[in-house]
Amino acid sequence: MSKIKFYQIVMSDNPVSMEYHEISKKSFEGVSDIIEIIPFEAITPESPQFDELQKKIVWEQSLNGLEVKGRMESPELENAIPHTPSERAGMLSHWELLKLRSEVEEDFYVIEHDTFLLPEQEENLRDLLEMREDYELEYANFGLFMGCYSVSRKFAHYAYHLLHNRSFPINGGPYGVMERLFKTYISRVARRDNKVWSKPVTFMVPWVCCELLNMGKNEAEMNNTYNFDASHIQPKVPLHTYYKVPTTQVISKRLKVTQDHVQYPKIQQEKPWVRHEQFHIID
Repeated sequence: MSKIKFYQIVMSDNPVSMEYHEISKKSFEGVSDIIEIIPFEAITPESPQFDELQKKIVWEQSLNGLEVKGRMESPELENAIPHTPSERAGMLSHWELLKLRSEVEEDFYVIEHDTFLLPEQEENLRDLLEMREDYELEYANFGLFMGCYSVSRKFAHYAYHLLHNRSFPINGGPYGVMERLFKTYISRVARRDNKVWSKPVTFMVPWVCCELLNMGKNEAEMNNTYNFDASHIQPKVPLHTYYKVPTTQVISKRLKVTQDHVQYPKIQQEKPWVRHEQFHIID
């Protein structure tokens, strides 16, 4: 049986990216019998195709930045630009992998250079990979934000088309954009496709807490999963019955990160490991 391909977005000429790549690969060694990690060269602001690709996208002020500003009361974000060149390049890297998925029959997963498989979650990941195949999910996300996900060929084709030909506005990070793309796909395409709509579930992604996974079918269920905790939407369902999110993002205090996030408060830019409690912190 062939291994499941995991395309990992890396910057081969960036020492920090490559060190994270090695840390990430080591974390997946326990499941190397079923997956194959394949480096995928990231789009960067210096890439020859960067300008051409970014001109096709409608970039708007990030709502993420407004939420952070309101929560943290950070006046330095008042005039923050809508996505730095490195943030745009990061999203373009993901979207070029959408394009690749739209062109091939074989399923694959996308991971980032700092995606980290938690050692106690190896068997859980095996179960989830099998479940994604059994249900033929249109969108499966088993990571922190965009750290480990897979999409169907039809969803990938429609999403890439929206991004590049229909003026789909980008007003957040890639995780939020993917949620909006999926809701649009389900409401406009999947409902008219009996092969897709006859499935009992179409997606499996993390609840907003990013610790537990939820399965659902329609855009309303996706909206609830993305914005709320399980206990808020389904208070009678015991939390231990949900699958756990098996991967996270590793952050080294020595290496820090490779993207510039101007929408974050200064403290989060200087100490990126404080941005989310689910990060795996080293050094």
